[in-house]
Order: sequence, then structure tokens, then C-alpha cells
Amino acid sequence: MEFPTLFGSVITSASILVSVGLGFLIFEYTRYQNRKIDFLYQMRSFYPKFDAFRELIYQVFQTDLWKNKDVVKKYKASVQKCNEGEIKELIKENEFLKLYRSYLYISDKYSKEVFSEAKSIYSYKELNIYKKNANYIWYAINCRTDFKIEMNDNCFKDIDDFTLKKMKKNINKIGTGITYNNITLDLIADISGEIEVTVINPLADLTYSYEQPIDPIIKKLFAILALVLIFGVIFPLIFLLISSTITLYVAITAVSVMIICLLLMVFLTGEYLGIIP
Repeated sequence: MEFPTLFGSVITSASILVSVGLGFLIFEYTRYQNRKIDFLYQMRSFYPKFDAFRELIYQVFQTDLWKNKDVVKKYKASVQKCNEGEIKELIKENEFLKLYRSYLYISDKYSKEVFSEAKSIYSYKELNIYKKNANYIWYAINCRTDFKIEMNDNCFKDIDDFTLKKMKKNINKIGTGITYNNITLDLIADISGEIEVTVINPLADLTYSYEQPIDPIIKKLFAILALVLIFGVIFPLIFLLISSTITLYVAITAVSVMIICLLLMVFLTGEYLGIIP
């Protein structure tokens, strides 16, 4: 077989391979994007309750919640000075500060993001931090007896009607099904536990799936198709156009690369489909 004829066959084979391969890659990439859109749609359905919970914790935190104001003041001063040793010592001596930090984290995040409008969705890592703090708010009140005595349960009686109405509106938005007459620390703790299980957990799971990158095999297949295009189409065409004598070395190189790429594509496709373990 003459080299021009051989190269014509190589070009034809490579063109077919690239066309079929690109079609497969486009299909897989489109499916990947559609899955992300579906995950995002499901994620957004949880955000009204999640945001209502964050606003509720912010509102609670603005009340006269803590009895030991001197310790809280010292803690704030230590944080501003970035004095880690003093912070650890304060928490060791006043364990209720762990609960204070959970309220502080959610409240601060909410206030900063509301005014800056910086957030639309949260990462899996961020949601796990929210989960940890929501769980601690529930745990500190429902599973411990020494935290509640450090808190002012009457703080809700002193808030104005407008704020109280907003708090009740957020509780109704959350819609946990918990019945209540008055807002209490126990109610807030119960809501936190319910939000962790019914909102943050499934939201974190969806976010984890949403953040997963496209399968690395797809990227490898794309790289192989690029090599096929270069060595099976562009490379032979250039030699056909500018060279009157096609050397055996060039022909062997082009055909060898095509064979290797074809074998790699078969192997990677089989691995992607689960045929090859």
C-alpha cells in the first residue's frame, strides 16, 4: 500500500473515531451539567428553612441571653487580641462559652452575609460547621443541665412586639411541627435539633454530590481524542500537503499512535461503564 493511501485510511479512521468520541463526551458532559442543575434545584428547596433558622438564631443572640456578662466580655476581648491561651483557659473554666460560640458563629455569619448579600449557596464544608453548631445548641440544653443555668430564659419576655413577631414568623417558616405557646430556650434547642436532621443533613448530602467533579476518565478520554486528532488527522494531512515523499518513520508513528489511542479508549470506556474493574 502506498503511503498516501495509508495516510488516507488513517485520516478516515481517526475522523470517525473523533466524531464518535466527541459525541460521547458531549453527551456525558451535558448529563453531568444536568445532574448539577438537578442537585442545585433540590438544594435551593431547603434554603428558605435554613435561612429562617439562621435568622432566628441571630434574633435570639441579640437578646439578653447570657447571665455571666463579665465572662462573655472577657471572651470577646481575648478573641479581639487573638489570645488563644486565654481563650482556652476561659472556655475551660466556663464551659457555657462553647454554647456561646455556637450562637456567635451562626449569628455572625448571618449578619455579615445578609448585609453584604455575599452568599447564595454554601459549601459542604460550611454546612458541616453549621451542622456542628446546630447540634451543640440542641445538645447543650437537652442533654446537659449546667448550661441552661448560665442563660437567661426570661430574655424573651423583654423583647419588643415587632421582634417577637419576626421570631415567630421564622419559627413558622421552619415548620418543624413543634407546638409551642411561648418562645423558650428549650424550644430553640428543639428547633436546632430538628433543623440539623431535616434540613442541614440532606442539604449537606446534596451539596456534596453537587460539588463532585466530572469523572476523571472523561478528561482522560478527551486527552486521547486530542492525540487522535493531532496524530491521526492533522499530522498526516500536513505531510500529505507539504511532502512529496512520505517516510516509513512518519507512517509507523502515526499508525502506532492511533492503535495506542484506540486501545486506551476501549480500556477507559470499559472502566467508565464498569465492564473493566
